[in-house]
Amino acid sequence: MKTLAFALYKTRLLPAILLLFPLLVQAQYEHLLHKKYAEKQAFYAEKFGTNYVLKADSVRYFNEVQKVYDLGVVANDRSIIHESMYLKLDYFASKNHPHYIAEMLLLIRVVDLDQNKALQARTRLALASYYYTQKKDYLNAFKYVSSSSEYLADLSLAELPEKREMLFAIAWMYYQVGSQNKSLYFLNLANSYPKDRHPDLQYNILNTKGLIETNNKNFDVAITSFNQLLELSSQRNDTLWHLIGQANLAAVYVANQNYIMALDIFTVYDRYASDKYKVAQLNIWLIKSKIYQKTGAQADFNSSIQRLMHEIKDTPLNAEKKEEIYPLLAVYYKENQQLDLAYTYADSALYYSVENREITNSSAVRNLDIQDQLNLLKQKDLELQNNDQQFKMLRIGGLGLTLFLTLMLLVIFNYVRKADRRRRVQLEIEKLRIKKELQTANEKLKISLRDLLVSRGNLTVIKSQLQKIDLREGEQLDSKVALALEDAQFDALPLALHSNHWPVLLAAFEKAYPLFVSKIKKKLPHITTVERKYLILKKMGLEAREIAQIMEVSTAALRVYSHRIRKKHHFDSNDSLDEFITAM
Repeated sequence: MKTLAFALYKTRLLPAILLLFPLLVQAQYEHLLHKKYAEKQAFYAEKFGTNYVLKADSVRYFNEVQKVYDLGVVANDRSIIHESMYLKLDYFASKNHPHYIAEMLLLIRVVDLDQNKALQARTRLALASYYYTQKKDYLNAFKYVSSSSEYLADLSLAELPEKREMLFAIAWMYYQVGSQNKSLYFLNLANSYPKDRHPDLQYNILNTKGLIETNNKNFDVAITSFNQLLELSSQRNDTLWHLIGQANLAAVYVANQNYIMALDIFTVYDRYASDKYKVAQLNIWLIKSKIYQKTGAQADFNSSIQRLMHEIKDTPLNAEKKEEIYPLLAVYYKENQQLDLAYTYADSALYYSVENREITNSSAVRNLDIQDQLNLLKQKDLELQNNDQQFKMLRIGGLGLTLFLTLMLLVIFNYVRKADRRRRVQLEIEKLRIKKELQTANEKLKISLRDLLVSRGNLTVIKSQLQKIDLREGEQLDSKVALALEDAQFDALPLALHSNHWPVLLAAFEKAYPLFVSKIKKKLPHITTVERKYLILKKMGLEAREIAQIMEVSTAALRVYSHRIRKKHHFDSNDSLDEFITAM
């Protein structure tokens, strides 16, 4: 009996089907050729990333990936070819494939040649995750996560829609290797992007930020972060994340030794008691055990430890969790005189503590900043090698520009210095001229006042002469008076320095000392007019006897004026008053 294949062969249909079969297969993914990058990534995630049924069948999974690869070859689309290679390696990573690192490094070199920045960032981040989770190689994990972040910085959300998720992945990686400051930087950066894509990612960002701030002892910031997480989970009715937020908030209060607040939160936890949330319940009893141990509540401690042991029976624990739980179990067994178990758990706790410290104390962690700088230097070195000629031209141009600017600055500086020197000389000349004019005016003022004093003395002589004249000799009165007035030059001088002569004196004084009166009024606002006249005459350098004659008072009165002024304004002595007047 002839088979169907033979019949098709006889009719020439079988060769045609064999030729068309690859095209039919490619047509299944041909729509990828017309999609944008964001649309392609959404398809890859749905078809391969979260399709666990397909991943469970490795043969079928690789057949589908091969179809994508063939489409890229036929269409000569290198981005699709590289994406299919990435999908294959993504599967290998989950299976700890022995050739994963070599093949991923090869893919990195290929996408570097094409300068596909999105895939450059993703491949490096995937390799960093593999080094951390599968190989425990924290140095290379840090190296590639740092490299990934450099490519990621140049990409917009339009070019890389999953940028926010990748920023969180980088932050998480930095947090795991102990670089908490870098982790906070990328968490805040991820938090700055729109939250419409993968809204559950916001839970992880807030939770990780709170954990870091707790480790840094920034308790207020940590409490704020966990409260935001609780508010968000309440809005979305997400019980699991609500429990996680409450557990971590309680841990903050425990770290801050606020045990009452922590126990109050646990009363809310009891409402959600269910096997569905075993991990959350485990954290509840772990934190309760810590509180009861710290507060010395032995009965409550024993009860919580027993519940904790019940919770961990069917729950896998990582090294960090064992490091927290095993010391508590050691204390429990020691209190109950089961020393063998106590020593066993104490040794195990020490072992896991050392294992965890290997992460934070590794050379990658201790030299994070140095490694960052080395990576940047290597990248810059490659850029310099590729652009050597251009760099030389820029350097020559830069040196020329620097020389020109330096010369210009020197010329400007020299001009400014000379102008400043000329200005200083002019100021000195003007200062000397004013000083000379001031001295001249002061001397003229002193001479005028002394002439006034002499004239006043002459008037006194005249007065005494007039008194000696014999009034009975009336016929000779006019001639004797005229003779006395002629000898004393009475016709050219005022009779006395009364108050109406002070404006003339003050005007002459202010020409010599323009600011003295205004300064006296400002510095000594409470002195009287007579005291101010005394200071003016003293500023002119007159002797006490001369000042007394001008003011028509005794020298004792002048001492009273000086005493009043010193007392009002707290001058120590006459010397200090004289220094004050000189300074004015």
